[in-house]
Amino acid sequence: MPAFTLHALARLIGRKVHLRGYADSRTRKLLDKGLDHVGKKFCETADTFILALKSNDRELIECEAANLLYIFVVMLKVRGIPLSAIMAELLNRTREPRGSKKAIP
Repeated sequence: MPAFTLHALARLIGRKVHLRGYADSRTRKLLDKGLDHVGKKFCETADTFILALKSNDRELIECEAANLLYIFVVMLKVRGIPLSAIMAELLNRTREPRGSKKAIP
């Protein structure tokens, strides 16, 4: 199976925002409801993900992790923050000195 990246997901979400054929899509509906709704959906999805982790059901964990990443990228879109900015921040954190609050070991 070809690799599907978060960047590919962000591009797909971006296209759905602007194309007419996607007016009834889940993505468009989420975006139209705004940040408060999407934020609530993110929290609900995070809770579901935690429950999946506790279940030890790998398929369920993967499904809920995918849902969480999808909603995360939609939230960034609502705020107009490109995924590349988040990835750049993560890269910067790998360069932080050990013991720094932002460091990623």
